[in-house]
Amino acid sequence: MSQDEKFELVRSMFNKPAIKAQFVQALPKLGLDVDRLLRIALSVMRDNPVLLDCTTVSLLSAILGGVQLGFTFEKYLGQAYLVPFKNSKTGQLEATLIPGYRGYIELAMRTGNVAHVSSEVVYEGDEFELEMGLNEKLRHVPTFIMKSRGNPVGAYVVVFYKDNSRPSFEWMPTDDIESIRRKSKAPNSPAWAESWTEMAKKTVIRRKLKREKLSVEIQKAVGLEEAALAGETQAGLLPHINGEAEQIHEDNFDKKIATLGLPIENLEAMRVFIENTANAMHPKMTAQQLRNAAVKSEEAFKDFMSAFEEWHKNRHVSTETPPSQTSAPVLEPRRKRGRPPAEKIVESKAVEIECPDDGTMVSSETCNACDKRAGCPAWEG
Repeated sequence: MSQDEKFELVRSMFNKPAIKAQFVQALPKLGLDVDRLLRIALSVMRDNPVLLDCTTVSLLSAILGGVQLGFTFEKYLGQAYLVPFKNSKTGQLEATLIPGYRGYIELAMRTGNVAHVSSEVVYEGDEFELEMGLNEKLRHVPTFIMKSRGNPVGAYVVVFYKDNSRPSFEWMPTDDIESIRRKSKAPNSPAWAESWTEMAKKTVIRRKLKREKLSVEIQKAVGLEEAALAGETQAGLLPHINGEAEQIHEDNFDKKIATLGLPIENLEAMRVFIENTANAMHPKMTAQQLRNAAVKSEEAFKDFMSAFEEWHKNRHVSTETPPSQTSAPVLEPRRKRGRPPAEKIVESKAVEIECPDDGTMVSSETCNACDKRAGCPAWEG
């Protein structure tokens, strides 16, 4: 699927009533327009086409997560960003929701307890006093001549409360900020390389608001970013897209198969294999679910191809040669509760077993010629 096709697919999903309803329901009552938020999200995808290489479900979930928090992805507002990250377990690109420091401040202001949040970076040339303990004190007089400021020595955030109680602050020296940067999944990302000051502010704001525990929304935003920084998937933290969206899971299976250059007849055989195997699974799976499972990892894909090749080989033999002239593989019927195990099938020795499809007793020769034998619950290899 090309990026243009993927873009049109996502846009069409936004217009589907079942999907649109989920975004409308998730939107907090802040007077925001869900259509505008979705248009901005589409614009972000146009500006960063790599997002279109992410799995569709992760992309929609990240956008839904942003809508749920009342964030707009407008880059000039800096509330939240959609960032592609590679899932180290599946090898797939996933869209992640990364709150911006202005997004954290917006969430704090919405609690109704915070009047103002201020954050600054302190440089060597600034006047700066810091006192901790019983008489906490923070005094910062910036030097506005940039050439005289020198290197950054740290960053702080001050939270002012609506009840006029004493403001509280958090201070982080540059070493602590750099330690967090180095431990992140993308320590040399453009965000850090080009906007170190903004990232330093966000780091200290995130730590302060996490400790404040002002709202569930803030804790959720912190959890999302910490998962991304650790290189973990956000799948369990973001809202799940239900209904029709599940059917548009990015089909990396087709991309993977396309690289193999299989002949058309093999592709058709694979379609039959997938349908038969999915139907025979316990619990039963859809063909699409089986395709998705096959590309979860390189090992899963190798297992899938080995099973298909074995099935296709046996299927080819059974259609080319009369069953009476072939040797049945050494298989054993699946043992049923309360019944003794059936004897092994060796060579062309006929053994009857109950067919799970219609309940009739059929011979092993009949099973060998059946398209549904691979994955049949009555047999195990």
